[in-house]
Amino acid sequence: MNIRSKLPLFIAAAVALTTIITVSLSYLEAEQKVVEVQKEKLVAVRAAQSRAIVSYLSSIREELVIVAGNPATAEALEDIQAGFEELPQPTDYLQKLYITENPHPIGEKDKLGVASDGSNYSAAHQRWHPFFHDLQKRRGYYDVFLIDAKGTIVYSVFKELDFATNLLEGQWKDSDVAKVFRQSRAKAADDFITFSDFAPYAPSSDAPASFMATPIVVNGKFLGVLAFQMPIGRINAIMQAKDGMGVSGETYIVGTDFLMRSDSRFSQESTILHQRVETEGTRAALSGKEGVASLQNYRGIPVFSSFAPVDFEGVRFAVISEIDEKEVLAPVTATRNKLSVISAVILTVMVTFGLLFARSISKPLTTVANALLKLAEGDTSVDVQVRSRDEVGQVGLAFQTFKQRTIEIKRLEVEQVEREERAELEKKQAMLQLADSFEQSVGGIVSIVSAAATELEAAAQTLNASLEETNAQASTVAAAANEASANVETVATACEELAASVREIGQQVNQSSQISGRPVTNAESTKATVEGLVISTQKIGEVVKLINDIAEQTNLLA
Repeated sequence: MNIRSKLPLFIAAAVALTTIITVSLSYLEAEQKVVEVQKEKLVAVRAAQSRAIVSYLSSIREELVIVAGNPATAEALEDIQAGFEELPQPTDYLQKLYITENPHPIGEKDKLGVASDGSNYSAAHQRWHPFFHDLQKRRGYYDVFLIDAKGTIVYSVFKELDFATNLLEGQWKDSDVAKVFRQSRAKAADDFITFSDFAPYAPSSDAPASFMATPIVVNGKFLGVLAFQMPIGRINAIMQAKDGMGVSGETYIVGTDFLMRSDSRFSQESTILHQRVETEGTRAALSGKEGVASLQNYRGIPVFSSFAPVDFEGVRFAVISEIDEKEVLAPVTATRNKLSVISAVILTVMVTFGLLFARSISKPLTTVANALLKLAEGDTSVDVQVRSRDEVGQVGLAFQTFKQRTIEIKRLEVEQVEREERAELEKKQAMLQLADSFEQSVGGIVSIVSAAATELEAAAQTLNASLEETNAQASTVAAAANEASANVETVATACEELAASVREIGQQVNQSSQISGRPVTNAESTKATVEGLVISTQKIGEVVKLINDIAEQTNLLA
C-alpha cells in the first residue's frame, strides 16, 4: 500500500477514532445527565401524585367526618328511617318505586326526587335528597349511603340494587359496604373512619368500588353509618395528570393483589382491577420500599420507573410513575445522530483533504521515484520539477544532486574505462613487443640449448658406450696383468733377455695399471656426470618446453 492510500486511511482512522470517542463520551455524559434529571423528575411527579391522592382521600375523610357530625345528617337519618319503618316489606316496595318504576334510565335513577306514593318515606326523601344529591355531585362521589343502626341502607343517591337492603342479613352482607358498616358500628365513636380497598361491587354491576364510612353518633348514641362510595373519576384525574410526563409517561396505583386501582392513560377501556402489574417496582413498593430504577413495565416496554408505597387507613397501595426510556433518551439520541452526521461530514472533509494532501506528497514522491528508476537504468536526461519548499522539495533537490553526482560518476567511469582501454592497449603492445623480443631471444637460446642438449645427449651416449668398453678393456687388462704377474716368476728365467722388453712392458703395465685404475674411477665419475647431464638435459628440455609454452601463450595473448 502506497502513501497515497495510507495517508488518507490514517487521517480517516484518526478522525473516526477521535469522533467516535468524542461522540461516545458526549452521548454517555448527556445520557447520564438526562437520565438523572428524568429520574429526579419522576421522583418529584410520583411524590406529588402520592401527596395528591393522600390529600384527596384525607379530604374525603374530613368531609365524611364533618357531614356525619352535622346535625342535619342525623336528622335526615332519623326522618328517613321513620318513614322506612312505616312501609310494609320496605325493600321490595322502595326498590319498585325508586328503581323498577323510576322513569329515569339505569345510571340516572338519582334524578327522581320523590315518588308519587304519598308515603312519609317519600316525603322525607323529597326533603333530604337534594342535600345529599348535591354533596355527591359536588364532590364527585359515586354514591352516598345512610345506613341505620340495624344495617339497612335506608337511603342512597343512585338507588342501585343495594338500596333498601339489610347489610347484616341480606343479599349483600358479605360486600365491602357491609364490612365498613360492621367496623363502624363496632367502634361507634366520633371521628372513626374505616376504609375498604377497591373491589368489584355487584350492586354496581361489578364495577370497582371502594367505601369510606364513619359512625353517626348523637350524644353518645349510635344512630347509624354515613358511607361514601369512592369516586373513580376523581382518582383517575389525579393519576392521569400529564404534567412532566411527556408522551409516554403515566402514574397509576396498584393494590396488594398487583391489580391497578386507577385507569391507564393508554387504555381505551378501564384497567382498574383488570390490568395486572407485577413488576420489580410494584413488588418493591408493596413491600414498603421506595426507589427509582430502569425496568420493564406491565406493557413490556423499558421504562424509568419511580415507585413508593402509600398507606391510608390501613390499606396499602403502590404509586408508580414511569416513562419510556426511548422518549427520555430521544433528545440524546437525536443529538447523537446529529453528531454522527456532523462527524460523517467532518470525516468526509478530512478524507478529501487527506486525499488531496496525500496526492500533494505522493505525486512529487512518485515523480522522484520514477525518475530514480530511470536514472538507475542509465537515463540521465530525466528531470524532476519540484518547487515546494518543504521536505518534498528537499527530496527534489536531493534528486538533482544525486543526478549530478551520477552524471559525474558516469563521466569518471567513462574516463576510467578509456584509461583502462588505453592502458590495456599499451599493455598489449608492450606484451607483443616483449613476446616478440622474448621469442627472438629465447628462440635462439632454445635452438642453441636444444642443439647442445642433443649433442650432449649423443656425447653422453657415446661416452657411456666408451665407458662400458673401457671398463671391459680395463677388466681384460687387469686380468692380463694379474695373469702376467702370476707368470712372471715362471718366465723370469726365460725373459731375462727380454729384460729390457719386460721392464718396458713392466713400465707399460704399471702405466697401464695406473691408466686402467684412473679410467675406472674416471668412468664412475663420468657416469655420474653423464647421469647428471642426462637429468640436466631433461630439465633443460622441460625448461625449453615451458619456454615454448610461454612463447605460445604470449603469441596467443598478443
